[in-house]
Amino acid sequence: MSNKTVSNYCSTCRHDTKHQILFELEEKAEYGEYKTLKQTVKCLGCEESSFRIEEHRYWDTFEDNSENEKYRLIIQLFPNILKGHTEVRALYNVPNKIREVYNQTILAFKGRSNLLAGVGFRAVIEAICIQEKIKGGNLEIKINNLAKNRLITDREAERLHSIRFIGNDSVHEMEIPSESKLFLVLEIIENLLKNLYIIDAQAKSVLDTIIKNYTDFEDLLWRCASKLSQTNQYNIKQILGKHIRRINFDLTEIEQILIERINSGNAKFLKLGDQKSSDEDSTAKQNYFYTGLEYDELPF
Repeated sequence: MSNKTVSNYCSTCRHDTKHQILFELEEKAEYGEYKTLKQTVKCLGCEESSFRIEEHRYWDTFEDNSENEKYRLIIQLFPNILKGHTEVRALYNVPNKIREVYNQTILAFKGRSNLLAGVGFRAVIEAICIQEKIKGGNLEIKINNLAKNRLITDREAERLHSIRFIGNDSVHEMEIPSESKLFLVLEIIENLLKNLYIIDAQAKSVLDTIIKNYTDFEDLLWRCASKLSQTNQYNIKQILGKHIRRINFDLTEIEQILIERINSGNAKFLKLGDQKSSDEDSTAKQNYFYTGLEYDELPF
């Protein structure tokens, strides 16, 4: 280990920082045309370790802005990075197939395989259409159908068409997209993944979101029931309390599904109680339930 330091980009700090050189191997050409430094370095800020290669090409000269002669210095960083890019958090909320295509595309972009990255970002859109069961004879129609199904806005559809053009040019014309284009495409794709999958998944854990399917309804009912007395009977509205505002479907119909699951033993956290007159209509009957059964297990 040496006391030498070098200015180096840190993927954790996301900017150039001072790095300590932990190990360095120098290789020189026989006639001095170039030398290569292979270095293991550690950021003196976050202490993250990485590997870098400096290739000093003495034979490859040019004049700088002050007309001074310089030689070409090529620096490679490992693992490969995208300077300035912040990794998407909670990517595990993205469906597996989409996440795999996205990850492979990022690897191509980090490896400076811009042609493959252009194709990959187009493939991410295709994967989203497959996940959301969007039909269409080609990707142009599928993107339009994403907007028609209100999964994306018209403005977002226009951006996805631009990515489609880049992907098509990469495949059919072997046109290599620039790094600046791909960084903008990456931002569009990541915002799309956040809007479709990540933000909603995070919101469910901290916000009162709208309940749109039976599975989420039963999960909410279980959580509400677990806070009530086990000796009393309650109707569905009493169990849900203020969370009734989150239900986005016919409560009567969904209650019948719940009763069938209770009778079949699939919803063990509730037990059928009495039928009593409805508060709104004395001639109608309401189902009441006992709570507090088998709270150690979720109802699914």
